[in-house]
Amino acid sequence: MKLAVALAGLGVAARALGAQTVSVSASRWLTKTPIYDFTAAIHEGALGPFRWKPMVRYTSVAGAEPAGFLGAGADLRLPLGARARPFLTGGISAGFLNLHSSLGVDPWFAWGAGIGAELVRTRGFGIQVQALYQQLSSNHSSHRLDGVAIGIRMGNPFGRSPAEAKPAAPAPSPASRPPVARPDSGRAIPLATAASPASTLRVVDAALDAMGAPYRWGGSNANGFDCSGLIVYAYRTIGLELPRHSAEQARAGVDLPREVEGLLPGDILAFSADKGGSVTHVGLYVGNGKFIHSSSGGVRVSQLSRDDREGKWWWPRWVGARRVVGGRG
Repeated sequence: MKLAVALAGLGVAARALGAQTVSVSASRWLTKTPIYDFTAAIHEGALGPFRWKPMVRYTSVAGAEPAGFLGAGADLRLPLGARARPFLTGGISAGFLNLHSSLGVDPWFAWGAGIGAELVRTRGFGIQVQALYQQLSSNHSSHRLDGVAIGIRMGNPFGRSPAEAKPAAPAPSPASRPPVARPDSGRAIPLATAASPASTLRVVDAALDAMGAPYRWGGSNANGFDCSGLIVYAYRTIGLELPRHSAEQARAGVDLPREVEGLLPGDILAFSADKGGSVTHVGLYVGNGKFIHSSSGGVRVSQLSRDDREGKWWWPRWVGARRVVGGRG
């Protein structure tokens, strides 16, 4: 019951913040003494073929020598296929806190290694299971804790779809890109000749050129982007420096009605993870009811619609739109 309740809460948090590369996990050691691990991470990096996550870890130990070890570490994964089914995994962690110790101070160290598989992968969200051999040593326990732990991880997807696994194709020229529909006419017009400010078209072109770039917390160049970093990068192509944070970008320029029909390519869309909450994500409108943004799966185009499968998730979280350059052409 304890593990199930924790998983439910962690899953809700990870799904709500999936666009910011949040992931959480919970596991149960298969030992006589009940031991539970909980981790949380808000970043992901790459080291060659490996993927790694810095994490905060809490390990709860019951029995005759109860303990609550709190610390930090790193989680390392090696995919064994394009969709990471399965993958090798391991990690190390350490800390100085024991919440069950009278003084609260108890140095500890842990490591683990095992294998996992991704069971579910949707846009911006994934669920993986894993089995690891774990060891934990501390001054608190009279013996070393070790055993196999079975757990589940939820948050940004770890495996990639076949399309994402392919090398990025050269960016198409503006003339060969799909047309963008003028919201007021519904007529498809090529990007290169669409009747909107030329500078705004250059902004949209720059964002489309970044398609397939990985998500990187704090990133604003071709090595990786976070959501606001992509907007900054695109608008820099016309010499306009926008605020770096999504909440500030959601106040830039001129406020627009929350109506898809009134949007133009280049408008900034603002989203909130919680209804009535602060802005946590931004994207760039490209036309045809679509917007380009950088979330946990990297830079991609999504639909803004009540009827689209993915759009149903974004639509209620869309809280505003801003026009930074020009008006209707």
